[in-house]
Amino acid sequence: MTEGNGSIVSFSPPGGVVASVSLNSSNFSTFKPTLDELKNVTLGGLLNNSTISYALVSSNSTSVAGLPAYILNLNASASGIAFQQQVVMTMKDYQGYVLYYSAAQGVFPDYQQDFNNMTSSFAITG
Repeated sequence: MTEGNGSIVSFSPPGGVVASVSLNSSNFSTFKPTLDELKNVTLGGLLNNSTISYALVSSNSTSVAGLPAYILNLNASASGIAFQQQVVMTMKDYQGYVLYYSAAQGVFPDYQQDFNNMTSSFAITG
């Protein structure tokens, strides 16, 4: 687990496995976007990334922490390495929360249930 570096917290399995989960949060009280706008801005940022090539596989609505949310599934490649990413986002009182799960394609399914458990246990307090 590491804290900071642009995210609230990040988790990676031991042993150099190419997989990670991170939680980012941003205050949007001056912009006041809808959840759909947050999804579009997040997706646009990923698809327009100049160092990682992303392709959207699916986008679905769901709920996280009892709030409306979106799940984006993407395929990506960077420096010749193919990986998958799942992005789960929600918003409460114009505070956006985005959970990212990224892993090399070969190990993505190995940690998917761990990410699902993290997502279903996610809570916003205060």
